[in-house]
Amino acid sequence: MTTNPDAATHYDEAFNAEQNKTQSSGKKGLLGLAIVTILYVLSPVDLLPEAILGPLGLIDDAALIAYLIKRIMTRK
Repeated sequence: MTTNPDAATHYDEAFNAEQNKTQSSGKKGLLGLAIVTILYVLSPVDLLPEAILGPLGLIDDAALIAYLIKRIMTRK
């Protein structure tokens, strides 16, 4: 059985294009997560409000920042 070099080249090009599209959407998703995190931390509206809970109200902000850092550190 022989392989067609043109078919192999076409497959490689399609695979590389799909990889680039996935990486691009991953970067956009990470940028979106960073923007939402910044807006949430700066927003006076919180899941756990600092005005009522004091320092315990920072837990949700810290958790979201920790999640963002984890996503940045594990991106490919």
